[in-house]
Amino acid sequence: MYRRLMLMLALASAVAASSGCRWLPGARMPWAPPAPVVFTAPPTADDIVRAVNSNSAPIRQLSTDSATVTAAGFPPLRANLAFERPQRFRLRASLIGPELDVGSNEELFWMWVKHSPEPGVFYARHDQFANSPARQLFPLDPSLVVDSFGLLQLDPLAAYDAPRDLGDRKVEIRTRVPAPEGDLTRVIVVHDRHGWVLEQRLFDTAGRNIATALASDHRHYPEAGVSLPHRLELRLPAAQLNFTINVRNFRINQLDGNPAQLWTLPQMEGYPLVNIADPRNLPVSRLESPASPSAGPAPSNTPLSAPLSAPPRPDVYRPNTNTSNVRSRYRGFW
Repeated sequence: MYRRLMLMLALASAVAASSGCRWLPGARMPWAPPAPVVFTAPPTADDIVRAVNSNSAPIRQLSTDSATVTAAGFPPLRANLAFERPQRFRLRASLIGPELDVGSNEELFWMWVKHSPEPGVFYARHDQFANSPARQLFPLDPSLVVDSFGLLQLDPLAAYDAPRDLGDRKVEIRTRVPAPEGDLTRVIVVHDRHGWVLEQRLFDTAGRNIATALASDHRHYPEAGVSLPHRLELRLPAAQLNFTINVRNFRINQLDGNPAQLWTLPQMEGYPLVNIADPRNLPVSRLESPASPSAGPAPSNTPLSAPLSAPPRPDVYRPNTNTSNVRSRYRGFW
């Protein structure tokens, strides 16, 4: 279960670095207005980049209170989702009460899971996470998560391979994505008439698939002039995690609730704040490696702009300055 939850965390962090959308009020429309045709001939790479960016550009904010999150072995969770460009994201899910809280702002990202064997609100600053051992364990750039909803902005000056016709109304382009561990390869599949982003795949320098996002159930919002997928499946092979987000409807360029609270690191009673970018705070499974009495108290987390309460519990988290052993330490936590 940890593997799934920490993946959500990486996703959330990812969210932090890129996103933005809007919504339209009201219930889901009983019929879908026809989507505009953007390609009347086989598109070039430049055509695809322009179409994707034109669809994403009007979206500054996106929110919904009609989402569900499902994963194998878990009951569906009701979820609220919110995005705001450039780095704000919040996903809160519940069953009977709150179960999951994943979010990010310009400074940091976080994840909280209620029924976690290692209780805590796990967080990291974006800049610190990029160069931390935790990043080496999961080399998925947080900014790519929101892109999975088709809200990405492609660099028109980047190099793209010539489009490849896949059949079934799909066309593919490839490009490179700079990353600390080496350039990644991003594969983008779009609809050959409507320009919808249907698939995104990310491969590391060795050609291994890091992440796959499959978007479907696209609907056009004529008032905003954009099309959005209402079903998103994320596959993270290295973490052996697949989960699906279904959305009934979106509100575009509208947010619910108090923005000051929406984008703020939550304080959860009984759950310490744990900076995962600090190698001394690497989580340890109680079953595989129980905390040693000689280890001493866990170090304090890197201070944020506002004071933090509830230091990490020394009986759950112990210092670890040996970054060469990071992967084995995390195996029990995931």
